[in-house]
Amino acid sequence: MIVGIDEVGRGCLAGPVCVAAVLMPEKFKMKGLADSKKVLRGDRAELVLRIRKKAQQIAIGWASPSEIDEFNIWKAVQLAAARAISQLDIPSGTLIVVDGNARMLGEMAASYVVKADDKYPAVMAASNVAKLARDNYMAKIDHIYEGFNFASHVGYGTKKHRESLALLGPTDIHRFSYGPVKEFAV
Repeated sequence: MIVGIDEVGRGCLAGPVCVAAVLMPEKFKMKGLADSKKVLRGDRAELVLRIRKKAQQIAIGWASPSEIDEFNIWKAVQLAAARAISQLDIPSGTLIVVDGNARMLGEMAASYVVKADDKYPAVMAASNVAKLARDNYMAKIDHIYEGFNFASHVGYGTKKHRESLALLGPTDIHRFSYGPVKEFAV
């Protein structure tokens, strides 16, 4: 067995950071499975449905914008990862693979692999699960924050998002510790 772990939303100006952990057989394969950045937005929901049918366990952890501001993004990612991994019942001897080289899980035994979301199906699955969950969350709250179009850019610092920040100012879902948001905070 293998647990794949990946995060989404670290570089966004608004919204939570999301970490997914997916437990599946080590030799798992699925047609169309790739890093979420390589999967078309319109194909991701169907892919995640197939992942959910095949995975042994899936867990998602979140850290809020206020936690990001309070602790910093790196500690917030660690918090979200701890929340995700704590939901799993991991069998003894299971390999845990985390995308990237930063020790997201603290002292927990894990392999940290740069571009693991291109190499390990379990990490690819986690990448897509996290991306879909976060994108869906941002689309769900879009109507609350009129003028920001979170459903489109999902909180990333696009030109349109920065224009909305300049015009409307930051909201409670923005990360005030991030420079582009600080610039428009009153």
